Amino acid sequence: MILLAVSFAIYFIPLGSAQAATTCCERSIDGAYCQNLPSDQCDSDYLSSPTSCDATSFCQVGTCYDSDEGLCMQNTPKKACEEVNGLWSAEASPPQCDLGCCVLGEQAAFTTLQRCKKLAGGFGLQADFRSDVSDEISCIAIANEQDVGACVFESEFTRTCSFGTRGECNAIGAVGNTEEGEESDLSVASGAQFFNGFLCTAEELNTNCQRTEVTTCVEGKDSVYFTDTCGNIANIYDASQVDNQDYWEKVVAGVDSCEGNAANCGNCDYLGGSICGEASRGERAEHGDFICRDINCYDTANGEDYVNGESWCYYDNDKADDDRVGARHYRHVCFMGEEIVESCSDFRQEVCVEGSITTETTDDFSQAGCVINRWEDCLLQERASDCRNTDQRDCKWIPVITGEEDIASDVVDRVTDGVTGLLLNVRDTQRDIGACVPNVAPGLEFWAGESSASQCDLVSSSCVITYEKGLIGGDRECVDNCFCDIEENPAFAAQAVNICSSIGDCGAGFNYQGVFVNKGYEFVVEDEEIGPSFDVGIFNVDNAASTPGGPAPPVADPVFDQGRSLGSTTPASQPAPIAGNIIRNLYEVMSG
Repeated sequence: MILLAVSFAIYFIPLGSAQAATTCCERSIDGAYCQNLPSDQCDSDYLSSPTSCDATSFCQVGTCYDSDEGLCMQNTPKKACEEVNGLWSAEASPPQCDLGCCVLGEQAAFTTLQRCKKLAGGFGLQADFRSDVSDEISCIAIANEQDVGACVFESEFTRTCSFGTRGECNAIGAVGNTEEGEESDLSVASGAQFFNGFLCTAEELNTNCQRTEVTTCVEGKDSVYFTDTCGNIANIYDASQVDNQDYWEKVVAGVDSCEGNAANCGNCDYLGGSICGEASRGERAEHGDFICRDINCYDTANGEDYVNGESWCYYDNDKADDDRVGARHYRHVCFMGEEIVESCSDFRQEVCVEGSITTETTDDFSQAGCVINRWEDCLLQERASDCRNTDQRDCKWIPVITGEEDIASDVVDRVTDGVTGLLLNVRDTQRDIGACVPNVAPGLEFWAGESSASQCDLVSSSCVITYEKGLIGGDRECVDNCFCDIEENPAFAAQAVNICSSIGDCGAGFNYQGVFVNKGYEFVVEDEEIGPSFDVGIFNVDNAASTPGGPAPPVADPVFDQGRSLGSTTPASQPAPIAGNIIRNLYEVMSG
């Protein structure tokens, strides 16, 4: 007898020593979302939980909708959707993910409405979304109906043909379909039969339709087309192919058609600036009465040439920042060879801006539009950086000057009391030295009452100059606010009128017809030595108006001198003048 002794040993080991504990990582260090991994594989910037992802709330899956592309992605974690700027929904199929048939010319796709719009825009087509189509097979059937070719049928005991789509042929009553390249049964003598890709003049179809030299335009198409004796369209007009039977057999795509001048080739290109049209006087095609008509615009109002579809800005006085009384901005458009004028809002509440884009045919395609003139809060800005913030407003900053110096350099040290108003408020260290005014000043209903006067009065200022004079004789000497002395510093007056001219139709100035009206402004000086009648104007004394407020002719370099010796003059190159603006406000500059 043999005894076998068998011993069994069972060892218990901790579970953790066999495999690492599982953790749900909202995102792993490799970039994957909602994975069950060891904890050291989790991205520390995201959530994690020592359980399965199916049991967590942060890894709940749903549908992610991409509004830009119109795509829906199911079973997507919420965080993964949010980080690609998607719209997450716990629903399996939210309303924006409803599918339909998107028909694009001769093609179709079973997709969402937004995706249909995206695809249509990419191909330059009108979106045709059919929400009543509930499955992809039905959508494909619709696409097949868009195939073009010859529909052969019998009419009055004659084998004839109509060129069109498969769907149109089916409506006649198809008894069979033959694809291009397949053997066709030409013995059918009744009903209708569709031949995809064939022309009605194909010899093997044996119809009564024959080729001609007649051409026509087709609605919705750019090019000139041949027609046959049955009135059907054929291929694009090509003078060299009029007698070539091979060109009359099957459909030839536009990209494979002729290239040349309008007389012998009808392969027009709308984006390139031509489209089918009847030949006018001086134009003639080698065959037929239609040509590729040039639809670009030449010698427009500004003297430039533009491609069809381009738009550009047009300004009174040819200046974008021209804000003379009555001036207005316009948008011009070249459409089908005609220059169309669109007015921006009156009183310069809108201004025209333009830029250029790159297209298939040019790198400099002009585009323009009327936009709101954001001028209202310009005068409230106290910092040059805020003033020039084009994301918020349409303003420009004018630094105040005194004589030959920039006022920002040292005038604050010299200004004491007695200075008031927007223009001369230079004592506040919390604001920059200058004024924020509109890029294009708005128009005002200056004939309608007090509203326009209050707008003009926003920048009125006053300045008290202090002088010292000895008790016994001697000349007086300025001690405070001397830069306000317009007798010694006419540049200050120039600065004042330039700032005022930029806030609206205030005071004197040119109108849009170039006529200058010298009234609506005043400098008043209370000084017993100078007298109250002292006036600072913008003309030499010989050119000044004979009466205050009357019209006067403009000069190239106005000088601030009306009969008195005012010291230095202010040439046109002086800093901060505003083009197209002279004087447009009422001022009181008082000294005593």
